[in-house]
Amino acid sequence: MSQAVLERSRLLSGAAGAALAMGLMLGGTPAAAQGILADGNVVAGSAEISTIDATTTSVDVFSPTAVINWTPQVDNSGNALNFLRAGATAIFRAAQGENFAVLNRILPGPNNNIVVINGNVLSQVIGVTGAPVPGGFIAFYSPTGILVGENATFDVGSLLLSTLDMTNNDFEAFALQGALLPLNGAPGSTARIDIRPGAQINALPENAFFAVVAADIEMRGAARVNGSHAYVAGEVVNLRFSNGLFDISVPVGTAAGGEVLTLDGTIGGPSSTGAAGDNHLIYAVARASQDPISMLFRGNLGFDPAQTAGVINGEIILSANHNVSGRTVDGGSIRDGNAAIFNGNSALAGARADILIEDIAASSSLLAISAHSTRMRAIFANSSVAGNLQLIGREGAFLSATGGRNLAITGNALISASDLGVGGSSPPDPNAINADAGQASLLVSPGASATIGGDLLVSADALAGAETIAATAGTARAGLADITVQGGTLNVRGTASVSARA
Repeated sequence: MSQAVLERSRLLSGAAGAALAMGLMLGGTPAAAQGILADGNVVAGSAEISTIDATTTSVDVFSPTAVINWTPQVDNSGNALNFLRAGATAIFRAAQGENFAVLNRILPGPNNNIVVINGNVLSQVIGVTGAPVPGGFIAFYSPTGILVGENATFDVGSLLLSTLDMTNNDFEAFALQGALLPLNGAPGSTARIDIRPGAQINALPENAFFAVVAADIEMRGAARVNGSHAYVAGEVVNLRFSNGLFDISVPVGTAAGGEVLTLDGTIGGPSSTGAAGDNHLIYAVARASQDPISMLFRGNLGFDPAQTAGVINGEIILSANHNVSGRTVDGGSIRDGNAAIFNGNSALAGARADILIEDIAASSSLLAISAHSTRMRAIFANSSVAGNLQLIGREGAFLSATGGRNLAITGNALISASDLGVGGSSPPDPNAINADAGQASLLVSPGASATIGGDLLVSADALAGAETIAATAGTARAGLADITVQGGTLNVRGTASVSARA
């Protein structure tokens, strides 16, 4: 078996923050000369699976949606062969140029190996010239995890990778009507989706999307999408996609612990045209369950510069223990700028969830919000945000440039650990009327520099709420807000404000 035929990549279950044990294996050849090394059974809709040649499998779809259950081929030890090995190709295409959607449900092999995709995935429709062009919506589901290898390429309409299952009816309603898509993982699963450096994902038709949903996500490849991305870590996740915007809720957090969501590649796409509904966003959302979790962001995030004056150059939303609705998290949005008000009372129950943004180049405005700690720093490389930056952390929000590095924000910067108490009758938690702010801080250390192109607000305010029926006012306790420049340089081209009021 050639080296590319089998990667015995197993999920080490039963441990928080599950690890993937990787091994490139053995000799021999596939049981059949074909692209996809699995046996497919069409269980919903109408489709035909064909072997084109020794490295190519085609799936011709004759209905708006189709569901295929794949049973992996295995070696003599019961280990699954690569679902799509390096150099092999899987082509999904509509029969008569119609748009289409295919759910590929990859069933576990005898040894519960993770699914390896290391070849080429194409989804095509017939374009106006009669030639095939990227189109359609392709989904891959595996409960044991998915590894997208360094040789993998996707050229599709839209793409979903998931370790959380969905019903056939829900998949069809999401694909055809934009209905809510409930995704459910096995209780306690820590299955990972691992996208390796070198992997390339392109979804370039208008209003495309790329979504990754799992207990544990590591994205180190390149993804270019003419629409929106969503990376979501949880055990139960609900997705809705409309006009380029995702609504993302996580009713049950991930059973994995530690660093459960990492983006450290090149993630973005073309700029919006500015037309109604042509929204371009990058979402990363994680919810903790029993164990503390963290989210790590490095590399390049954001969309190409807008080609038309006045068009917003995309947005990036990073959320820990908060649901997201379109552009809004916890009552605020990037477009509110430094006037944004985040309620401070919509955090999801669960263990601690922190955000770390480190040495990043963001070509779009960025909002990062956590019920605990949110931190952005230039420490090993220069960092930049082309647009507004909002760092929101209920315990702490920290922005820093150290180690002689440069930090550049072209728009406004909001660093907030403020809190608002709930107002109204009979709040579900009696303590919700109280407000306790945390620490908000900007630090520039010796030899480093920070430039804010607009206004800077560092805020640790507290505003109490009230229970109106009993006429009971809450308490308010301000936090700590500071700007510290220790031998470095801070240049704020607008107004700089520091506030810690109760």
